[in-house]
Amino acid sequence: MLHRFNHFRSRCRLRTFRSLTMDVDVVKTKFRIGVVQMTSTDDRDRNYNICSGLANIAKSEKVEFLCFPECFHFIGGGDSGLKSTDIAEPIENSPSLAKYQELAKETQCSLSLGGFQEKSDDENKVYNTHVIIDRNGNIIETYRKIHLFDYKEGGLVESNF
Repeated sequence: MLHRFNHFRSRCRLRTFRSLTMDVDVVKTKFRIGVVQMTSTDDRDRNYNICSGLANIAKSEKVEFLCFPECFHFIGGGDSGLKSTDIAEPIENSPSLAKYQELAKETQCSLSLGGFQEKSDDENKVYNTHVIIDRNGNIIETYRKIHLFDYKEGGLVESNF
């Protein structure tokens, strides 16, 4: 099932899959996953509103695990002039991630957040961190990516980090 979600003149899509079967040791589990395709901007509130709308569509489709893309939260290069180093936050007590944790609880859907700008001890560096939030709103896994990319127009030059 493919849903189109037009919000703020952006084209966003949510693809749901009927089920995914996983064999883990002896346990066999089935669950529905959703994959989001969206165009992020440097407006984090706008991006969150799109993610929230898509998560609610996913909830109506009984999705249990929803995957958001790289830069779901922010991508520089827009009118604000902000760069990743300007908006990066620590994972712990992050106001931005708190919104996504609440969203996971509200929708009862685990979230895979493709790339979050995690603050580093060095103010000139940012980690590109993948975050997994369970349906209870707990951050259960993070992964600092090691295969970095550059998007100079958007103020994201990960190879410098």
